[in-house]
Amino acid sequence: MSCNQICALVNGSVCMNLCVLDLNPRGYYLVEHGQIWQLCHQDLSNPVAEIETTDHHTLERLSLLIAK
Repeated sequence: MSCNQICALVNGSVCMNLCVLDLNPRGYYLVEHGQIWQLCHQDLSNPVAEIETTDHHTLERLSLLIAK
């Protein structure tokens, strides 16, 4: 998963400067916390983004990208 794909899905294509962190694309994962899913990365201590459980489209696309 590229940083551009993440920004497109969770931030309306607005850059979150994830590319400068040079993170391993395979390090992303989702964690459920009640009504929110957090997109996390194994090298970061805080989530990259939070997605509401009602946003099925974004969660489905993220799940597919993470699985690649």
